[in-house]
Amino acid sequence: KAHDYSVETDVHSNFKMSEFIAKQFPDEYKSYAVLIGTKIARISTLLQKSESKHESIEDSFIDLVNYIALMYERYIIEKKHE
Repeated sequence: KAHDYSVETDVHSNFKMSEFIAKQFPDEYKSYAVLIGTKIARISTLLQKSESKHESIEDSFIDLVNYIALMYERYIIEKKHE
């Protein structure tokens, strides 16, 4: 799956991007941010390639929207309990 998630010059680029994004969030949101970062890395890679070897870029966009919606849901739930 590395073909779809990382650039050829750095097979760890997707992890680095996810780590960078996760560091921008408080601890309770880091798990969401890692998943979001991974999808952003994948979409970025696929936009630079002519094809994916696994799931489509459209599926990755849908996954990204869903991860963001889940993070938003947690935010709403936590705000109601403050």
